[in-house]
Amino acid sequence: MRKITQSFLRYIKNKLWYLLIILTVIFSYGIASVLLSEQNSFTLPWKQVAVVTGGGNFELKDINPQVRMRSLKAPRVLKIIKARVRYIVDGDSIYLKGYKPQIRLWGVDAPERGKYGYQAATRYLKKIAKARILTCEMVDKDRYGRTVARCFLSNGKEINRMMIESGTAQEYTRFSKGFYKKSQR
Repeated sequence: MRKITQSFLRYIKNKLWYLLIILTVIFSYGIASVLLSEQNSFTLPWKQVAVVTGGGNFELKDINPQVRMRSLKAPRVLKIIKARVRYIVDGDSIYLKGYKPQIRLWGVDAPERGKYGYQAATRYLKKIAKARILTCEMVDKDRYGRTVARCFLSNGKEINRMMIESGTAQEYTRFSKGFYKKSQR
């Protein structure tokens, strides 16, 4: 009986330490709202994930170092451009009426002219965006002076994501860091 009591006390002590550590991290990083989110998990600075389970319990799980955690944050918006599509260059570039620089779709890598899949990607982008009014959120300017942006149809659908989901383009993970990963087939 004494052995059971000691192991039970050790178990409670370990749980309390974990709880104290997690609460310290939560409040010191200002992420108390994470517990109220739908995900029920968050990454801790020491490469563990706290997963909230039923009844207010939690588990700490080690993150496999071979698995790269992706950022769920959208890129910071520098400028918003709203205009009608004037011209589709290819599967990842467009021009808008009244806006001079070419717009490169952020996180989208479509085949270039002369490569397999170029026509399919260009045709699909024309189908979903040609002559439509888009709201583009500028996130960067590339080395060629093009505006790099996430563009949305009037119904709120993102054409960047639609291109990737259609399979006519791939995610350009060098810049998007896996933001659209769930969209790829």
